This record gives sequence, structure tokens and C-alpha cells, in this order.
Amino acid sequence: MESKDVIRLEYELWAKETSELVDTTKEEVAQDEGRFDPDVKYEPMPTIVDAGKLLPLMDKDLLKAKVGKEREVEIPAEEAYGKRDPKQVELHSIHEILRLPEFKKKDEVPQVGMDITLKGKKGMIISMTSGRVRVDFNHPMAGKTLVYKYKVVSKADTPEDKVAWIIEANYAKGGDFKTEVKKDEAEIILPDVCKYDDGWFLSKYRVVSDLRDVLSLTSIRFVEEYVKKEEEKDGEGEKEEGKEKRSGKGEKEEKKKSEGGKKEKETKEDTKGKEKEAKGKDTKGKGDVKNKEEEKAKPEKKDAKKKGAKKEEKEEKPSSSAKKSKSSKSFKD
Repeated sequence: MESKDVIRLEYELWAKETSELVDTTKEEVAQDEGRFDPDVKYEPMPTIVDAGKLLPLMDKDLLKAKVGKEREVEIPAEEAYGKRDPKQVELHSIHEILRLPEFKKKDEVPQVGMDITLKGKKGMIISMTSGRVRVDFNHPMAGKTLVYKYKVVSKADTPEDKVAWIIEANYAKGGDFKTEVKKDEAEIILPDVCKYDDGWFLSKYRVVSDLRDVLSLTSIRFVEEYVKKEEEKDGEGEKEEGKEKRSGKGEKEEKKKSEGGKKEKETKEDTKGKEKEAKGKDTKGKGDVKNKEEEKAKPEKKDAKKKGAKKEEKEEKPSSSAKKSKSSKSFKD
């Protein structure tokens, strides 16, 4: 590696005396050693070579590193976080500790092993007695020899990648930063998260310092972009259109139903009318048959009457002949 290279670093940091894992970018290692933190994002860390971002001996050793090659460097306590200083262990009253912002809400109470910030110094509570709290302001790694096992995973080649990785290294929340670099000028369009985040206002000065150091930029512009959200309007229009379509569809369905009802009614009425008509025809047919039968019966009756009359005539005729015979007999006598 060369000085000012922007790289991604994968590492494990161990305390030599206790074989304790201090820090790592590897999730599996953190889980195996019982140091896994669900709030930590385990991935290779972006940093700048020989820029004072790491311990001095680690920075020097990075100059010998190659992408993809694993290395190990041992850093004695004097070159790391120094020896423990007994003067950095202080005794404070419990009332003074309870006035700290983290305990004012009474959501938490002081406990051994808890990190606190008192008078601008970061420390850890190491003991508690009646009304007294002992705080150690030494660095947690003070007095320990550290061992780095690391590997450079990748190196940024383009100016845009360097800008993106430098922002990521300095601003924990990240975001979709759009970057354009032309010669010695850079324009960076900020994501919405930066517009309302106080953390960004502190981070951007470190970003500017690193960009000038690495890319020798003379001008850096951060642009806050406020775009009218046409998509929402289109979405609303689509919703209204959908409603209209649905209402139109509903109206069509209702119309179909009403038309269907009318047709059904008409069909029923037609059926009833046809039934009546059929009944009428049936009745008429029966009447016609009856009339025909009656008409048939009339000549038959007439014939019967004629036959009867003829029979009577025949019967009458013998009686007259009998009378004649009788009269002739009496004449003879």
C-alpha cells in the first residue's frame, strides 16, 4: 500500500496477555468469542493508509501490506494506549454521578462496568460503596499488548470511490450520496437523512479535511436537493383513476344487474303471457272441439228424428191396411 490510499480493512484485534478479543470486523469471530453485538455492522472497514486513523505501528505496517494478503502485527502497550495510570482512577460521590444526563431520567442506575462521561472524560465504573463510586478514566486497553490480525480486502481506484469510502468512514449512518469529481472540484448531493441529522454537521468537517488530504481538492460542494415528488401525485391520480374505474365498473355491474332484472321480469311476463295464451288456445281448442262435436251431433239427431218419423209412418201404414181389411170384411158381411 501507499500513503493516502483509501482501503477496506478486515481485522481481528486481540489483547495478548489475556487472549481476549478486543474488536473485529468478522461476525463469526465475534459470535465465537461471545462479543457479538446486534447493533454493530460486521463488514470490512474503510480507512486511509498512513493518515493517523489507526495506531502508529499499525499504520506503518499497512505500507507493507498487499490486497488479499493476511498480516499480523504486535503492538506493545507503550505504542498502543500506554501504561495504566493510577492517577486516572478517581472517587466520586453517588449524588454527583446521579446528576449526569444518563441518570437524570431515572431509567438507569449506576452499575459496575458501566461507561460514563464525567467532566468531559470517558471512564468506567469499577466499584461502588455506600455513597461512593470509583471511576477508571484509563483507556480500557491501557497496559495491554495488542495483536492485529488483518487483511486489506480492496483498494479504491476512482475518485468517486474514494469520496464514497471517506464519507462512509466518517459518517456512521451512511446513505445514498451522489458524487461527481472533475479535476480538483467535487460536488456531492446529500441524501435526505443528512438534512435533519446533527451528526452530519459534525462529520462533514472531517469529510472535507480527508477529501482535501487524499484528493487535493480545492473546491467541495455539498448540495441539498429538494425534488418535487411527482410520483406521489401520479400515485394519487392512479388511485383516483382506479376508484373511477372501480366505480365505473360498479355502475356497469349495477346496470347489468338491473338490465338482467328487467330481462328476467320480461321473461317471466312473457312466460306468463304465453301460458295464458296457451291456456286460451287450449280452452278455445276445447270449445271448437265441443262445437264441432255438437255440430256433428245435430245431423245425427236429425237423422235419428227422420228415422223415427219413418218408423212411425211404417207403423201407421199397417194399421191403415188393417182398417181397410176390416172395412172390407164388414162390407162383405
